Amino acid sequence: MEETGKEDQKQQQEEEEELGGTQQQEPTMTKKQMKRLKKAQYLAEKKKMKKEMKKQERKAKRAAHIEDVRARKGPLTPEELDKVRQAAMDKVNARRARREALRENVKKSLVDGQRIVIDLDFESYMHEGEIKSIIQQIAFSYGMNKNAAHPCHLILSSVAGAIRQAFDRQFKDNGAWYVTQTDTSYLDYFSEEKDKLVYLTAESENEIRELDKDRIYVVGGIVDKNRHKGLCYKRAVEHGIETARLPIGEYIKLRRSNVMCTNHVVEMLVRWQDTKDWQQAFESVVPERKRETASS
Repeated sequence: MEETGKEDQKQQQEEEEELGGTQQQEPTMTKKQMKRLKKAQYLAEKKKMKKEMKKQERKAKRAAHIEDVRARKGPLTPEELDKVRQAAMDKVNARRARREALRENVKKSLVDGQRIVIDLDFESYMHEGEIKSIIQQIAFSYGMNKNAAHPCHLILSSVAGAIRQAFDRQFKDNGAWYVTQTDTSYLDYFSEEKDKLVYLTAESENEIRELDKDRIYVVGGIVDKNRHKGLCYKRAVEHGIETARLPIGEYIKLRRSNVMCTNHVVEMLVRWQDTKDWQQAFESVVPERKRETASS
């Protein structure tokens, strides 16, 4: 009996030690991870509150419209009230139909749209804040493209490492976007179509007049505050990729450099797809701060 008691006591001690060891092995979050988690929770709650506020605003707007009609026409009959409500519902359904049409349109672009690559193979050239910035620019590009009359097929290459992590952190739903994502470089992804690649860079001596549906246009996905001037051009030349520049200077006088941020270049290409007019494309995209004024 005494030996059995000792064995039970020893087994209990071993279980407690094992349990204690398991607890010690539980991963703990760093201050930075805790900060990110709190920020993500705050943004999720903020988004939820914003959605609810918009819902209440729409509800209040409908009620105000009904009251306005009543004020102008007097008390409404049930039939008149139904007409007012039906008119409001028709507007809601029309908005839904437009959104669905745009969704189908951008889905179709994955099959037959003009191919535009955003080359993200620049992780080592950017610090954390700049990586966040380029991810935001990708979101701007996608948002604009999906609402275009003739959306392009956006391809994001080299989505790996810190780029992948930042993308998933900032836009958790990016997997549902109507874009093509690959962790490989655009050179590997289009290894069988290398002769169709055209890297768009301000340093190129070749100026394009229009987009060729058979070509694949590559835009550098980098934010570096001009620390690495000509980097995209140099890398394209090293890899034997044809380069070209947009004819911006022909239509708009710029203050200094004609280097544009990634989302602006993508938007110019998409605008041209819609209008087939570089003037309109550049006028609608180039920021005033980059334009030469009469006094400058």
